[in-house]
Amino acid sequence: LARINAGLEQRFGPGKWAMGFSAASLLLDKKLMAQKNVDPIAVTNAARTLLLAEPAIAAAYTRRELEAGSRADAPFFAAMRNAWHPDVSGEIQFVLKPHWMFGSAAAATHGSPYPYDTQVPLLMYGPTWLQPGRVDAPVAMVDLAPTLSKLLGVPAPSSAVGKLLPVAAP
Repeated sequence: LARINAGLEQRFGPGKWAMGFSAASLLLDKKLMAQKNVDPIAVTNAARTLLLAEPAIAAAYTRRELEAGSRADAPFFAAMRNAWHPDVSGEIQFVLKPHWMFGSAAAATHGSPYPYDTQVPLLMYGPTWLQPGRVDAPVAMVDLAPTLSKLLGVPAPSSAVGKLLPVAAP
């Protein structure tokens, strides 16, 4: 954060331009930008460049890129767009390189887009209508809702986006 602020101060003048991190977002001081009459897009782009110069950063996307979907083919863009919310996320959403994490006290973190953090077993157990089996294909946790709905004979939730797993196929 100190290096990002130092770089932004060189370009835009004194001030704490980068206020901190929240999850995978860099928070910039919009009030300071307005007070100094500085173009927020210029500050955001400069902060993104400085952030990408850090050894732990694999990718970074600005609010404008996330809103427009303009870098949809870029690495991790879909994951970052899914993790980003316009009302609560910062101006820049970023991804750490594999096996990096913030701080030194945490034993574990969640939320990286890497397989070691995104692949978890999905196990189901039930009465005789759930036969033993294995699905040897990629599945997602969102597949659980439509699959369980089918097994229970109830409509899937209206917001369900997963696919029906073969274990529940008719």
